[in-house]
Amino acid sequence: MVGEVTDLVLHSHADLSAAVHAVALDAKSDNTKRAYHGANKRYMSWLELHGLTPSVESLSAWLVNLAGHGASMSTINVGKAAAVYLNASLIDSRHPLMRDVMAGLERKLSVAPKGAKDALVSSSIGALITAIPSGLTGARDRAIILLGFAGAYRRSELCAITLADIDFEQRGMRIITRKSKTDQRGVGYEKAILRTGELQL
Repeated sequence: MVGEVTDLVLHSHADLSAAVHAVALDAKSDNTKRAYHGANKRYMSWLELHGLTPSVESLSAWLVNLAGHGASMSTINVGKAAAVYLNASLIDSRHPLMRDVMAGLERKLSVAPKGAKDALVSSSIGALITAIPSGLTGARDRAIILLGFAGAYRRSELCAITLADIDFEQRGMRIITRKSKTDQRGVGYEKAILRTGELQL
């Protein structure tokens, strides 16, 4: 460990900065890492195409270019976050130009999503589970749908639940979610699913 620290000290400032950010990137989820590296690769390709280098000005121009080609605000936010995170020594995200460009894009692109879906209500859930065939597979599917509805679980969270994560009690059950999209450090949390009587179909 001492040798590793010594090696870092002997690096140049740029190498040391890169090493620090590489370690910090490990705190991100695998999906975030893939998204960041993909977005930064596209940014670098665009810079090479136009003979530019990473900077507040070039990042701002790239983000505006993305918007001009139909990118959503979500895609632009990921692109900006990736470029700033992976080129931190070259790009100041607090620069006034960066703030103004992002604010302008936000005003221009942040509109209500098209085709927004209505929330699923209990009567719809009843119709859904009634249509599921009987049998072991059907019972499993009904349990997953009802649990997902009662606990407001994401699909990935439902798929990750095992029997060992469930503690059955008289009033219902407690379920441990070991990792989720909003818990990228994997600290985990517990959610109570209470008995509420029979679902009115």
